Amino acid sequence: MNLFRMAIALSVLIWVVGSDASTVNVPGDQPTIQAGIDSAMSGDTVLVGSGTFVGLGNRGLDFGGKEIVLRSISGPSNTIIDCEFMDRALSVTLGETQAEIQGFTIVNGVAPGGAGIYVSQSDLTIRNCHILDCATSGPEDDGGGILVRDGPASVSIVRCEIRGNSAFRGGGVCLNGTQVSAVFDSTLISGNYAAGSGGGVCLRNGTATADFYTSTVTANLADNGGGGIAMTSSGAPLDFILSIVSGNDSPGHAGLEIAISSQSYIIAFCMATDTSRSLATFTGPFITNVDPKFCNPVSALISPDAGGDYTIDSSSALVQSDVCTAGQGWGTYGHTLPGCTVVTEVAISSTESSERKYFYPNVAKRNQTPTFFGLVGTEADVQLYSVSGRLVGNQVITKSRGIDLRFLSPGVYFARVHTKEGTTLHRLTLIP
Repeated sequence: MNLFRMAIALSVLIWVVGSDASTVNVPGDQPTIQAGIDSAMSGDTVLVGSGTFVGLGNRGLDFGGKEIVLRSISGPSNTIIDCEFMDRALSVTLGETQAEIQGFTIVNGVAPGGAGIYVSQSDLTIRNCHILDCATSGPEDDGGGILVRDGPASVSIVRCEIRGNSAFRGGGVCLNGTQVSAVFDSTLISGNYAAGSGGGVCLRNGTATADFYTSTVTANLADNGGGGIAMTSSGAPLDFILSIVSGNDSPGHAGLEIAISSQSYIIAFCMATDTSRSLATFTGPFITNVDPKFCNPVSALISPDAGGDYTIDSSSALVQSDVCTAGQGWGTYGHTLPGCTVVTEVAISSTESSERKYFYPNVAKRNQTPTFFGLVGTEADVQLYSVSGRLVGNQVITKSRGIDLRFLSPGVYFARVHTKEGTTLHRLTLIP
């Protein structure tokens, strides 16, 4: 079969598979969440109504290798999976690559590791979920809220709250092993506790690594290093863009907020953290040590605790940082005007687009011109910075004309993209 006919056949197959996708309603079509999952096929959506779901069939959930979306109708405030200290909420371990859970609160999970959600040798998107008050059951277990291990495995954690969880390592989240990674996007990690290291996030063994975009890691506690983040793996550098790591503690380890192995380092484009309380190497522009001025923070010393309001007051020096915040806020919630107000939830509607704005390809060769996806309007202005914060170029891009990298040396750069919607920040990696 020639390539043209193969392409036609593949297109027909994709259309047929896509057209067969259906929705399974719980409790309308099936009585429990697991029954809904069991009756679904890859490509389907399991849509869960409002309420608190308890008992067998509503905890210890397993996607069973299916590429499905498990989504609530009414969001995390109105759709609760209560594990009743009997099991974790969800396991994704059979090679899923396009699985997603969206719009739930998960509470009271207990398991040897990953007491809220456990991911192994699979990829999972966790969107608009609150993972609260979960705890590992063993004395040296990882991942009170989420455990990702045994790669290749990854999670994309978008508009979530991970609060008040506990474990030996990684009270909030633990990433363990080679080819294990996470992206934290507009996510709050607060009030978690680790009896060992990594009160908020732990990265250990192999090449585990993570990226943080407009996220906040605060009020987490660890007894033995890295109250906010601990990393002993030798993975790629941790990336932080418009993110805050502040107010974490590790009393038994010199009060360190961040503890990073000498085998790795942090690349930051607009990061708020107290570098004097970090055992880490930092590189990148616009790292600030100022107090973010959260509206109602909780002390790390009372962790695990799921409380606190981590909106930034409009008087914070972060709000005045023109280079970083033109059209885009710091941390999970940004700031309020004229002053602090109570923020209880980051909502996402069922019709909201989940598409990120990004350059592709990225990593790019010097003779390539990466295209910017998600561009609204006809063109955008781009400022390019080196990791030291030096402005190295200005360009105008369009939907059909990407960014010209031929004048740059191989390395890591940051692109500040101005569109009519506002400003976004992106890391670009250039190879020979």
